[in-house]
Amino acid sequence: MARRSDQRSSKQAPLYIRWAPFRSSYAIEMRLELVGQLLAEIERAAAAGLEVGGVLVGSFPRSKTPTLRIEEIELMARRPEGGAVYVPHPDAHRHLQNIRLRAQHHDRVVLGLFRSHVRSEPLVPSVTDRTLIAEELAQGVYALLLVEARAPHFAAFFLAAGGQLPEEPSTREFLLDEDEFKSLPEIRPASGASRQPRGREASKIPFYGLLVLGLAAVVALFSWALPKSIAGPWSGRSPDQLGLALSAAGHVVRIAWNHSANAISSAQGATLLIVDGKARREVKLGPDELRLGTLDYQHAAPNVEVTMTLETPGASIPPQSARWTQQ
Repeated sequence: MARRSDQRSSKQAPLYIRWAPFRSSYAIEMRLELVGQLLAEIERAAAAGLEVGGVLVGSFPRSKTPTLRIEEIELMARRPEGGAVYVPHPDAHRHLQNIRLRAQHHDRVVLGLFRSHVRSEPLVPSVTDRTLIAEELAQGVYALLLVEARAPHFAAFFLAAGGQLPEEPSTREFLLDEDEFKSLPEIRPASGASRQPRGREASKIPFYGLLVLGLAAVVALFSWALPKSIAGPWSGRSPDQLGLALSAAGHVVRIAWNHSANAISSAQGATLLIVDGKARREVKLGPDELRLGTLDYQHAAPNVEVTMTLETPGASIPPQSARWTQQ
């Protein structure tokens, strides 16, 4: 995930959370101020034991990586007799058509749907979600955002192609928390984003660019579950040290490193080898994920060892290891 802004003053510049491609070739951007707005609606409904749902509106900005940029959210009425779970009102089709028309006046499109989740099962699309996507958003690429109705508000995006939602989330599950996003460090991306003219109607994916002034700044976030009780990322001062360290709370081990280290800034990626008791797994990190400086891992054994190997062209950086043992 990443937070980005333009060169206007910080009070006026729009900020975006960016989720890098994971199980999809598309990245996702969401306007930061929508987080508080969305959570307010979800918590209001959750107080009554109800789910809430609606529409994601935005654009497909031109960039090196295909991207869905969410600029607005709009609630949709629910069927009164639906009970706690969200079932769209019978007029949902007409309401969605009206949203499409209003979006077009602002060079925007319907990007998908969102729904809060009060059910006991994991964050997975329901039959209703799949049916609505298949019937109303059958052509092109669309997003479904599912958010836990009760705090902490974990969430996940599912990207549908051709009206079919995947079984697995297209982003890693993350904590939807505005304060978490605001605290992220900033990095500079490669330039080149520009306004793209409307796509052909036959494509069913109109590319309406959002005009952005100046160069954007991006903040990387690689988020699995982020409990508030876990210590923050490594804060060493030396730019030449990776500072790999492990800390834990409950069943979550936080793997932290010095995201400002010289080797990190020049690395194209990294591999984390995690030895959890007798289990071994590798986790690949991209440049944006490296610059976050933390990754949370749910361990099974009372001892975990992590080895970080950087991908640094033209330089040889020895792997660094750290170990955690449950007290």
